[in-house]
Amino acid sequence: MRQKYLLFIIVCFLTINTNGQNSHTGIKLGYNSSCVIGNNISGVSNMPGLNIGGFFSYKFSWFYLQPELLISTKGFKTQSVGELYLGNIFIYTEMPILFKKHFLKQKKITPYLIAGPSFMFKVLAINLVSELEGIKIFDTGINLGLGCDIYKTSIELRLNQSIINFDKIDKNKYHQTLSLGVTFHLLK
Repeated sequence: MRQKYLLFIIVCFLTINTNGQNSHTGIKLGYNSSCVIGNNISGVSNMPGLNIGGFFSYKFSWFYLQPELLISTKGFKTQSVGELYLGNIFIYTEMPILFKKHFLKQKKITPYLIAGPSFMFKVLAINLVSELEGIKIFDTGINLGLGCDIYKTSIELRLNQSIINFDKIDKNKYHQTLSLGVTFHLLK
């Protein structure tokens, strides 16, 4: 069932009609630093990760609508014994639907703000010992960020705060991810 939803979204994403200067597509590559937050969580530290994928951006009168399709790794390290940490890695197919607003528009350099929801489907949840159980298949969050378009590339800093508890056992665990990404505009 999950594969059918993913296939449907990919087909919709790839068949959007591009319309000259009002739209563009591109690829995205970035670094994630993620952690888990909630009440009574101790001995937890950030876990590095990556994200890679593509996007389509369509210009409306004063903003852009930018859906993305990303493969993203998140996670956290937990202190197991003494100074030993166990890494928990989550791999998601992530679909942010972002609103992007440019300001201080210059010829080749244009800063922007970005915000919107993100829908995440778990592909895999593992640590060095085994596959993690009790992790929900679906997660969603809110993205807030800023970036700068530099000719046909962009640099972006984004915070993703999960708003749905991702753990079926502990009812108060949420992902928090800080991403630094580079975007390459293919058709602009």
